[in-house]
Amino acid sequence: MTEQTTSTTNYYQPTPEPFKPNDRQKEREAALKRFNRLYVLTPIIVISVISVLLIVMMVIAVLYMSISDNVNKELISFFSGLADITIIMFTIPMIIVMISGPALLIAMINASQKRRKSGKPAFDQGGKFQVLLWRMDNLIERSQNKTNEVAPQMAEQVIRFNETLAYISAFFKQIATYFKRSS
Repeated sequence: MTEQTTSTTNYYQPTPEPFKPNDRQKEREAALKRFNRLYVLTPIIVISVISVLLIVMMVIAVLYMSISDNVNKELISFFSGLADITIIMFTIPMIIVMISGPALLIAMINASQKRRKSGKPAFDQGGKFQVLLWRMDNLIERSQNKTNEVAPQMAEQVIRFNETLAYISAFFKQIATYFKRSS
């Protein structure tokens, strides 16, 4: 009877090093963050603050008018209509956010846990799509550099070929003029 021996060889394969963006790509990412902060977040924050201030001012005006003896029914009905429109305009996007928010949060947590368990970097360190874009950018950059290096050599070869054709053409024209009759 033979005994089976178990191998103690370690079959561990180290995970490859994640792709690192170059300095130019990091600068573009920082520029994108600056752009988003300046032209996306700032207007949203300003509009939100102005909206909240207008709502607070409307509430104060309505409460002041209801306390005072000078009640203007038309102004109160105007504020009531404005409040209704405001509530409707805030409610519609909030319904969409409330429906999609928890589902997106669960999906993000699940994807983050899967990435962490597989040893991949977090989303902010570049996911698969970001790495693909960085690699494509590096490939394009290398091809541009190679084109800039090889293009003058190719152009020189084409120029020399055309030069030789022009020389041969001129040579045969000159010989033809020797054999032409002069009138």
